[in-house]
Order: sequence, then C-alpha cells, then structure tokens
Amino acid sequence: MKEARQFINRELSWLKFNSRVLFEAVRHKNPTFEQAKFLSIVSSNLDEFFMVRVGKLERLLDTGSMEVDPSGLTPPMQLNLIRRAYARQVKEQYQVYHKQLLPRLAAARINILSLQDLDTKQRSWLSDYFDQQVMPVLTPRLINPAHPFPLLVAKRIYLAVHLQSDKGGLPQLSLVPVPDKLKRLVFLPQQDENTSGILLEDIIMLHIDRMFPYQDPLGVLVFRVTRNTDFVIAIDNVENLIEEMRKSLKRRSYGKIVRIEVSGKGDETIRQRLQNELEANDEIVQEIDGPLDLRFLLRDLYSLEGFEDLRYTPFEPHVPLNFLADESIFETIQRGDLLMHHPYDSFEPVLRFVREAADDPGVLAIKQTLYRVDS
Repeated sequence: MKEARQFINRELSWLKFNSRVLFEAVRHKNPTFEQAKFLSIVSSNLDEFFMVRVGKLERLLDTGSMEVDPSGLTPPMQLNLIRRAYARQVKEQYQVYHKQLLPRLAAARINILSLQDLDTKQRSWLSDYFDQQVMPVLTPRLINPAHPFPLLVAKRIYLAVHLQSDKGGLPQLSLVPVPDKLKRLVFLPQQDENTSGILLEDIIMLHIDRMFPYQDPLGVLVFRVTRNTDFVIAIDNVENLIEEMRKSLKRRSYGKIVRIEVSGKGDETIRQRLQNELEANDEIVQEIDGPLDLRFLLRDLYSLEGFEDLRYTPFEPHVPLNFLADESIFETIQRGDLLMHHPYDSFEPVLRFVREAADDPGVLAIKQTLYRVDS
C-alpha cells in the first residue's frame, strides 16, 4: 500500500482558502454589496497569488528545478494542478457574478449595463462623457511588426483592436490601454429611480471609431496580463540593501508573464496573435466569461452613496474601561499591561498614545512599523 502523504500542498491549500472567500459571496444572508465585495476580494487575492506564489514556481521551472516539495510535488506538477484548480474557481466566481449578484443588484434597482442595454438618451450622454473625460487620456498605440512588441503594464486592462485601413493592405493591430485614473464603473444620470453603470472599456468600445479615423475596426479583444513580481535577494552579498531593493522593485514591472486573462467574447484572431507576440502558451491563458478584474465591485460599486441596507450594519468598536479614565494614557499604561483586540476594540487609544507622545517633551523618538500601507 502506498504511503499516505503527510502534507497538503501549500499553493493548492491557498486556493481552497480563496474558495472559502468565494463562498461568502454565495451566502444569501450576506447583504448584496458585501457579496460584491467578496467577489472583488477573490480577484484581488488571485492577482497576488499569481504574482508571488505562481511567479516563484515559474522561476523554479525556468531554472529546470525538479525539487519535490513536502507534499511530493515538483514545480511542473504544482503548476499543472494550480492552473486546473484556478480555472474551476474562476468559472464558479463568474457564475456567482451572473446568476446571483447581477439579479440581486437589479432587484435593488442597480444595473451594470452592457452595450446592448443602452437607450438613446444614455448613448447621447456617454458620447459627451467619452469626448470630454475619456478621449483626452487615451493613448492608442499602433503595432509595427518591424519593431519589438511594446511592454505591457501588469494588471492594466487593454483593448486590442484589429483595424483595416480604407487604403487597403493587411489589417493592423492597435493596443488601447484603459486609463487607470478614471473610475472603471461609470454611473449614468439616474432614470426612474434606477442606478445604472457601464464599464469604462465598454464606453471605449462604443466609440472606438473616433480614435481611428479612416480605419475600420474588424474585431476587439479585452485582455490583461499578470507578471511575476517575486524576487530573490542574497542579503549576504548585498552592500547596499536599499539600492538592491530599489532595483528589484523596478524589475517587477517587466517580470515574466504568468497569466493572461482574455474576454470570452473577444476576437480569436487577435488572441492568437497576442499569444504569438508575447510567446505565451495556452496554459497561461484564462478565458473569462464576463468583465475582467472584478476589483471594480469594491472600488466603484461598494462606495456608492446610500444603499445602506445593502451593506453590513456598521460596527461600533468597544473602548476598554481602562482608557476611559480622565488621565494621561502613560499613567494608564504604568498601572499594568493592556491588551487590545482590533477591530473589536477601538483604535482610538493607539492614536491618543501617539498624540500624547508627540506632545511629551520627554519623548525622544517615535518609531512604528507600518504594514501593508495603501496609497
């Protein structure tokens, strides 16, 4: 009888953890906006998973490593199992998006529109919005076969457009980066108490002919690449750690492509050309049945004003009794150790601690570790 494995593979275990996050998007007792938030977190988690964990395995694969991990799997075996589990998870994620989230949003009179849903008034408003807000920040790039293919920014959404010139000749490929400084989900003027939004890439597709005069668009593909951002620093051999970190961070912008997400409704000819240009095999390409990168659900939808019934009831953190005394926080600390459990206990005493320290002439320096700080 074959000896039972004592360990579960770390990466496959992580994907199961992400499945539990996805389960929170399925639970009907969670408010609608909270379901949307969990779907967004699933996408955000997968980005980081591919950038670091899959990136590390791809680096081992490139070095020819066949080292077996504690679960008995080599890097190629792990990558194969990961990509199969990932494909199943993404399929389930978008089933939840289409069959559960969108209907629940519609019941709350919130609609994420497709191009086919737009009426004449909405198209007129979007035409002005495109001319005034979108067109000035677009930078289409025509691909010249005689030059190297341009470097694609990781996690940026692109439109790849096949164009036929009115002068004839072979079709040309153009890349249009979707601006990341504009909101991804654009909300239209309210009609009949309905709140309706449309994705920025759809607005660009609707007006794509304005970017390419004298060219006929033959097809469009929406896609996104994820790069390996994992890096290794041999600290013992580094004279200037900060400078080495600075170089490593720069290298992250052009690391190896470890995933390409493509819209399932995109042009197959463009897809094949992109794969050829990027030297990407079918294994790293994931077809998406819906909008790429669901992080917009948290960034743009969840932040909608109003709709409080679609969110969790705001939590009021507890202030420990020790901190309610009318005295300096340093006097409170001197009476004994204090343990706070965030977010259940309020963070206000920590802020008060820093404020009092900043005003205290006896304090020489304040040093803090800031972990995972957002922009």
